[in-house]
Amino acid sequence: YHLAPIDLIQLSNSFSKNGFAYCENFLEKNCHDDLVNNWPNRLFFKFPNEPIKNYYFGFREKFILGYKGPETRLLKYAYYLDNFYRFLKSDQMQDFVNSIVNSKSYKCISITSSIIKKNSFLAPHTDSIGENQDIINFVFFIAGSNDPEFSGGTGIYADNEFHKKIFIPKTINNSFIVYNSTIKFFHGFKKVKKGRFRLAITAQYSGNY
Repeated sequence: YHLAPIDLIQLSNSFSKNGFAYCENFLEKNCHDDLVNNWPNRLFFKFPNEPIKNYYFGFREKFILGYKGPETRLLKYAYYLDNFYRFLKSDQMQDFVNSIVNSKSYKCISITSSIIKKNSFLAPHTDSIGENQDIINFVFFIAGSNDPEFSGGTGIYADNEFHKKIFIPKTINNSFIVYNSTIKFFHGFKKVKKGRFRLAITAQYSGNY
């Protein structure tokens, strides 16, 4: 996979100033097309058991202390997704991440894919972060409908009821939002409307592992 030309200085400045940054057209077109056109069947995804989440997720990998979850073996059935996961763990991507956060130590610690359709939601919440952990979270919007606010476009809010918007993605096609999980602003998305959808991959990077 190859990143498209990206203004790293602007991303880094936004992240430093606001605690989050947003980027459009992050993958080269042919790479993005391969990922969208070969997205795995929903049978590979399952429903969460958490009350704040309502959407399908799958292919979860965690790399903390060398552990890899049982879903890792399923990636052999998803060639293009597997390649993207490898890219997210690559030295190239880690250099990219460290350029955004102005560090040298961040490495990928987890990756998850998701499918979002009608009535899916993610209640506004702050991430639970352990003491002395420094984690940033990427939401890579692979494909989605043209109305991000009601199609699973993860937004940043100042409250937990969607009343005080800070930022809503302009597009959820080949874009991403990255935020500092240690900052206590809320993130989530409203109930998805009929006919809308979102395909996404989330990845966490930490400077403490």
